[in-house]
Amino acid sequence: GERNESVFQANRFSFAIQYHADRKFTHELEVFLPETNKSADETKFPFRHSFTDNPDYKVNVDAYAVRYEVIERISRKNGNITFHTGLSVNPFYYKITNEPQINFLYKEQFTNFGFTLALAPHIKFHLSDRVRLNVNIPISIYTLRVEEFKTDDPAVSGPSKEEQKANHRLLPNVYSLRVGLSYQFN
Repeated sequence: GERNESVFQANRFSFAIQYHADRKFTHELEVFLPETNKSADETKFPFRHSFTDNPDYKVNVDAYAVRYEVIERISRKNGNITFHTGLSVNPFYYKITNEPQINFLYKEQFTNFGFTLALAPHIKFHLSDRVRLNVNIPISIYTLRVEEFKTDDPAVSGPSKEEQKANHRLLPNVYSLRVGLSYQFN
């Protein structure tokens, strides 16, 4: 049967490095843990997906994503809390491969890549001089996604063997709640 991949994900982990350019702006580079050669059931996608469960195919997924964000402090420290806003770009790439499990079927590959622009209000809780808890909700502003399809089926020829289309969305319906714990070294 068909199943839908929910947008809600509570277990997507990443590592980030921040550089404080001055007292007001911070640059952050975040790298999401790659998902390599995983089944579709185990993969966390940034968008809603539909899959048709078919025992004749083994579905493997590879997914990579990073995020670069410029964050501006918009308030003075009020007790142990500061307010910030950030603008980020999130490039992503993922490939879904349907490997046939019986002889008369052929391999199919779906590739998606693109980026999302997001605006994120942040609340930072200063737990100590060096430890902070950052809670933010990125609001997606724009997403560009290029989708490619390829098949090894010799009966399919011409443009149908390899198809590519681009789509973009203004204010896509993708929301996140992000919680991060940071330690300041200097």
